[in-house]
Amino acid sequence: AEKVYVAEINGQVIGFIAVEIGGKEGHIPLIGVNPKYRGRKISQNLTLYAINNWFFKKGIRFLRIETQLANIPATRAYENMGFRLVNSAITLRWSRKG
Repeated sequence: AEKVYVAEINGQVIGFIAVEIGGKEGHIPLIGVNPKYRGRKISQNLTLYAINNWFFKKGIRFLRIETQLANIPATRAYENMGFRLVNSAITLRWSRKG
């Protein structure tokens, strides 16, 4: 990531967002929120902060973010912020047991 922003309460980090730019597109590769603080719009606030205070200032008009297909709460939160689903994927893994 090119930059990381954090959310704090009383000096304690409760969440973070990593941001980067590739060509003319912005990318948010990772967002994390302490489980104790989930459901309080921390990730949405971090995302909006990064959009308004970093991506827009750098002239970025398109932004990409990924989440797990089964992470319905995150998908809904991103859609409520204006993101639209443009692609989906599923990853399968295999390993030899033993």
